[in-house]
Amino acid sequence: MPKFAADLDHLFSDRPLMTRFSAAKSAGFDAVEMRSPYDAAAPDLRYQLVMNDLFWTGLDAPPPNYTGGLPGYAGVAGQEDRFLRDLKRALRVADVLKSGFLTLLAGPEAQIGTLIGNLKAACKAHPKARFMITPEGAGSLLPDLASCAHVLAEVGGKNLCLAADLRSPLASGEDPIAWVTPYLPQLGHLWLAGADGHEPAGESLDLAGLCAHLDAGGYSGYVCANYTPRETTEGGLAWLRRIIGDTPSEEPAPKKTRGRPRKAKG
Repeated sequence: MPKFAADLDHLFSDRPLMTRFSAAKSAGFDAVEMRSPYDAAAPDLRYQLVMNDLFWTGLDAPPPNYTGGLPGYAGVAGQEDRFLRDLKRALRVADVLKSGFLTLLAGPEAQIGTLIGNLKAACKAHPKARFMITPEGAGSLLPDLASCAHVLAEVGGKNLCLAADLRSPLASGEDPIAWVTPYLPQLGHLWLAGADGHEPAGESLDLAGLCAHLDAGGYSGYVCANYTPRETTEGGLAWLRRIIGDTPSEEPAPKKTRGRPRKAKG
């Protein structure tokens, strides 16, 4: 059975950030993620991960550029130096969180040669890091999984894979199982949402069948719930209970610790 993660930008968002971790664990999730966690102190996030026995699945690069100007997107010509600098900033946060992946965004007006060159440089310079690329929407350089798979083949990095959003086939009326099958060998992460951006509620998604298909195809990544709940997060988790069974209704007691980590300077 695939492992499930909760996107804390969307789920349990009625709670203060640092209390969302225990709520996710109580609901039955094995992991959490935030696409852009840079406004929070990374050691504090790591503390919550350890206390609640959770894994951090991933975050996006580049981080925000608080000094103005365009951040270092991976495919934007003329931004190569900024890309490498911002990548190092993002990797420092990913290292504190022990993150599974770092998603590298091509960015606006990206060019294929620049993207491939920067991805090759990133994979070579940081062989122990795990990177992902994902479709970035209609009109972008990476509109779909086919375009991402082409880039993946050109880069050839063993530490680069694909991430996919199940909202895409559901919104277009495609069969999610057929949609994801050609890319299973390159797939490292799946985001889960209904066609309307809320929790899946039947629709054309046979989630149990999809999970069985992922298992049969050797998928070892996470399925991350990153939708906006229709009402409360807990009230919309029927899909998860159907897959993993009932979960404890009370949040787990925090682990004992000798003290909180100090926040990073700067």
